[in-house]
Amino acid sequence: MSFKKSFTIFFILSSFIVFAGCGAGSTSASIPSNNGGSGGAGGTTRGTVTLTWNAPTARTDGTSLNPATDITTYKLYYGTSSGNFTQHIDVTPNLTAPYTTTYTLTLASGTYYFTVTDVDTSGQESSDSQEVMKTI
Repeated sequence: MSFKKSFTIFFILSSFIVFAGCGAGSTSASIPSNNGGSGGAGGTTRGTVTLTWNAPTARTDGTSLNPATDITTYKLYYGTSSGNFTQHIDVTPNLTAPYTTTYTLTLASGTYYFTVTDVDTSGQESSDSQEVMKTI
């Protein structure tokens, strides 16, 4: 029996919502307009990216998934080229309905690609959500 979960991820750019889907279950992520500014040595331009996603409710094999008891953490992967996620952050899930989790990153200017996975109570990591992109 597969314990892998499938996600759907979405981004909000300013006030527009773009949905991208895949497989069973659902997850969502949002990116509002970035906040510009200077930061760090050399005056590197930086901006914030806010991602928001909903927990999946089914595994890829169709069995039920309870976000409140079955998900221990999310892994938010990102990088500067499509399919090449060089960094990840462990994110604590929201364990109360509607199980929406939000995470904000401050990054240097550039184009970034993101995907999310979850880890269940058995320590098994799901497959990646659909990749999404944001230019800061």
